[in-house]
Amino acid sequence: MSRQNFQSLLWCLVLIMLSSFTGKAQKRTFKATAVEYLVQAGTILNGDRIEGYFFLNRTEENKGRIFEFRLDLVDANLEPIGSLKLNESYGLNVRDIAYNGKYLAIEFMDNAPTGYTYGISKRAVWVALYDSQGNEVTSKEIEFTLYDKNLFLGYTAENITRKELVSAPDGFVNYSTRSTGLGQKKVQPKISFLPDGTEQDEWTHLGRENQKMPVFATFLAADEQTLLSLTYAQILNSSRTYDLNVLGVDLKSGKELFYFDGLESAQHPVWVKKAFIQEDEITLIGTYFFQNKDHDAYEDAKGIFSIRLNRQGQILQQEFFANEELLSNDILVAKDHPDALLHDIVIADILRLTSGQIIMPVEIYRLKKNPKGTKNNLLIRDIYLLYLSENLELLHSKRIDRRLEEKVYIGKFEKRYHTRDAVHEFDRNSYNYFKYGFSRPYQDGGWLVFLSKSEELENKKIVKTYFLDKANLIENEIQLDDQESFFMVFPAVDDYLMVLEYIKADKELDVRLERIKTE
Repeated sequence: MSRQNFQSLLWCLVLIMLSSFTGKAQKRTFKATAVEYLVQAGTILNGDRIEGYFFLNRTEENKGRIFEFRLDLVDANLEPIGSLKLNESYGLNVRDIAYNGKYLAIEFMDNAPTGYTYGISKRAVWVALYDSQGNEVTSKEIEFTLYDKNLFLGYTAENITRKELVSAPDGFVNYSTRSTGLGQKKVQPKISFLPDGTEQDEWTHLGRENQKMPVFATFLAADEQTLLSLTYAQILNSSRTYDLNVLGVDLKSGKELFYFDGLESAQHPVWVKKAFIQEDEITLIGTYFFQNKDHDAYEDAKGIFSIRLNRQGQILQQEFFANEELLSNDILVAKDHPDALLHDIVIADILRLTSGQIIMPVEIYRLKKNPKGTKNNLLIRDIYLLYLSENLELLHSKRIDRRLEEKVYIGKFEKRYHTRDAVHEFDRNSYNYFKYGFSRPYQDGGWLVFLSKSEELENKKIVKTYFLDKANLIENEIQLDDQESFFMVFPAVDDYLMVLEYIKADKELDVRLERIKTE
């Protein structure tokens, strides 16, 4: 093996099992043989299809700042596939994992910083490919620079999901960045194709250089021909304070097909949340802003957009819907707090169904100044599910939760930076309270997994999930073990969800498939 810190590789079954799922509810318990911590868990994807799950465990024992890790792999039916054992520093995690039908690719990151300057950590990152017998086909170290702080676009706290490793017909594509220039003052996004042993050549596409602050990048979508990525960079000493663009790349050659500038290519500045490739068209969906005189978009999101491109990046159609046009009065004006001011609408995620319709969970923030009898201001946070037509017309909406928070603001309420900071502070305090994740579309509806903190109900811990089928919202309750230390819920295939519970006292990791009510 190319890395000395791989101690051993144990492969119980061949990877081909990943594609042989038949839905049936079952449960697996992984009993720890030593004092261990569950570091991470996640899904294994082939495109958008869920092929399995991974669990990364770390021993408590410290040998000169080196820990032993074990990566367990199961297929979509929770059948064990195999495990990897590694010796790394305490900061090891799985950055991403993907399967292309023949090979498994894992991107690891050693999270222990080798240097730390102004929020930028340089860390060891490598991608390893494994064949169906568990043999390492190749391992490649990549340069990687991360921006440690949260990314905010103007006054909007954007929910960002990174995807930096995707499967391709003859290999995998990964995202990284490299530092260039005197004093490493510029960063450059780098897309690399890693062949899986076939005849296709390795290629690298270098994006545009940007002044620090560093680049954030993620893959949006891919098919057998085209790869779409989103790149965001804050710029210093420029008339533009940031760059935000979508890049189209040919998967065979790595050549740039088009460059869509989020500030200038469309009618308004846009933040692309999701992209979909269908036949000869590409659809971009997200939020848009009004551009101010400083050639910047530091304003709250004004609404939702949909832009259709051809594969050469030429705009075929662009539609913009202001929040007031898209949403009904029942959503815009809270009946129980009619004097609360609409502050912001944040899209949590977007799911496009096979019918072309869209399911969109959104977080709506309202601010109410000094309710009667109080000195504090009230922040109201509602969670809605929106069911939209292909043309972004609102068909149905359901409110599924609400949180209220009192805040003391310094200075005048009208000063926008105070309200902005309040919203962001509230969002940080609420971290892990609201989580969203989609599984594959079910018939003509779609799954929405809504994760909340476990609740006490008649001395039982539960987690609530919601299934949205057109106008019908069906609530499910999954009972948890009273002794669980923490839990996670992941999408699965068909009408199942995967539930993970970690029992720290017993050092047990329990995972199971739960059938969800759909009617």
